[in-house]
Formats: sequence, structure tokens, C-alpha cells
Amino acid sequence: MSEAITRLLTLAHSRGLVSEEADWSKAKVHHFTTVMPSDIRAAGEADLGLDYYRQDSDTHYAFDEGFIDREAKVAVSFPLETQTRA
Repeated sequence: MSEAITRLLTLAHSRGLVSEEADWSKAKVHHFTTVMPSDIRAAGEADLGLDYYRQDSDTHYAFDEGFIDREAKVAVSFPLETQTRA
């Protein structure tokens, strides 16, 4: 497990957010159902071991954003705000 992703998960879970784990082709992903809180975004951006990603529109993938530790092959995923308004 990635220490950087574990820190983000700990922060999210301490805020009462719940995640579900799933396997992507390139990583194990922890999915959340709420938009990414600003403190989690700041913590992810501050960690040089994580890469930010954003998936806006695709017929095969959700509209989401998150951080991935490519070396450890683990990520966190949050829906984009536009998708939570529907």
C-alpha cells in the first residue's frame, strides 16, 4: 500500500467519508461518492509521490478526479462536482 494514499484515505475517513475499493487495469482504486474536499486536494497536490488525474468525459469511465501513486498502483477517486448535481 502507498503511504501517500494511506494518508489521503485517513484524512478522508476522519471526515466521515466512506470509500469502496475496486480494481482498475492500472491500479487498485478507493472510490468516494462525494466531491473531493479541499483539504484532501491540498494534501494530494503537496505530495510529490502522487499524480493528479481528471477524467471528464468518456463512454467507458466515470467523470472523476483523484490522485494515483503509479509506483504502488493505488489511487483515490472522487466524482467531479458537475456529476453530483444531477
